[in-house]
Amino acid sequence: MKTVTLENLIDLAEGFARNALIKLKEKALLPTWTLLTSGGEVGIVGTPWDDEEDKKIVRVKLKALIKEKKVTAYSFVSEAWYAVVSKEEWSGKSLDELGRPSERVDRIEVVFAAAVDKNRTLMRSWRIMRDWQGAVSGLELIMGEGMSPGGWIMEMLKE
Repeated sequence: MKTVTLENLIDLAEGFARNALIKLKEKALLPTWTLLTSGGEVGIVGTPWDDEEDKKIVRVKLKALIKEKKVTAYSFVSEAWYAVVSKEEWSGKSLDELGRPSERVDRIEVVFAAAVDKNRTLMRSWRIMRDWQGAVSGLELIMGEGMSPGGWIMEMLKE
């Protein structure tokens, strides 16, 4: 059996996003997890959410599933908002004062993917390109590792 790497999981997440948004012309990308178990099994879990309360519920239930199934690595893919903050704007302000990327006028719409095991994390993001009718026409890789949601999404394997 071929060993599945974090790179394979990121590529799988990208393929899933491209298929859903471009080929199938889905209106939105369902936040999706691919779970790899110690026995070599693969599971795919969609986790729709509308607000922070929904995310808390997903976190608890998914953490229990990860423990029950003895997951050793996973990937996550979702749409997100992304904004760059200048040093001047950042200086002396809290994250609450800066505002969520979704609330900023300079935000960009992206697909974000991460692959995680106990030793490392890989992240990749793509800018969502839309045609004149608003349909997704492409995903453009954003170079660099600057975008990281941090937090619970990246820490599901921690005890």
